[in-house]
Amino acid sequence: MKLAKFLSVFFAVAAVALIVATVVGYVCFHQNPPMIQTPVEDAEIRSEMLMDALCQGDFFSAGESLYGNPELQWNQETATELGVLLWQAHVEAMSYEFAGPCYATESGIFRDVTITVLDVAALRPKIQGQFLLLMDPYLADAQFDSEAFDAEGALRQEFAAEKLRQAVELILQKDNACVSHQVTLELMFQNGQWWVVPKRALVDIVTGVVTQ
Repeated sequence: MKLAKFLSVFFAVAAVALIVATVVGYVCFHQNPPMIQTPVEDAEIRSEMLMDALCQGDFFSAGESLYGNPELQWNQETATELGVLLWQAHVEAMSYEFAGPCYATESGIFRDVTITVLDVAALRPKIQGQFLLLMDPYLADAQFDSEAFDAEGALRQEFAAEKLRQAVELILQKDNACVSHQVTLELMFQNGQWWVVPKRALVDIVTGVVTQ
């Protein structure tokens, strides 16, 4: 398998692995929030509970703060070893900062937050470069039926995967580039408590979709 093809396959798999926190249920678009009959401070507490849970990697608790209780789960079937490595780095890098308290508009109650996550798009070329550096000694002295190549001269996938894992680890150790996104959380009061509406922008950021 050629190096370019191997790298393209890996990053396609890693893209899937970074979306392993799959929302099971639906994304609710609530257009007519009910009348507010509870202190807005409770809405602020709910929004903070959600963000704290997400940044701690506690997606079960995070789902309990979202309207409709969508299940945020780790999909182990699609997660590769490298995908898990990138996902863990994604969660560890996640942080947030609210711009202020909740505020009301004609559409409902909202709160602005800046969410910072791992910038996988920026790390990708660095990982590729590190991978090629690790492979260079074997490519310069390529031998059939060796540690790196099989009897027909094709690159051994297991060997390349190990070198790619090493490249990812090396880059993550010295470069944890992050990117920040501004998101407006929508909150609604129903069934005696406040909920955060799971809009697509929020879900995409916390599951790593926007980092691709």
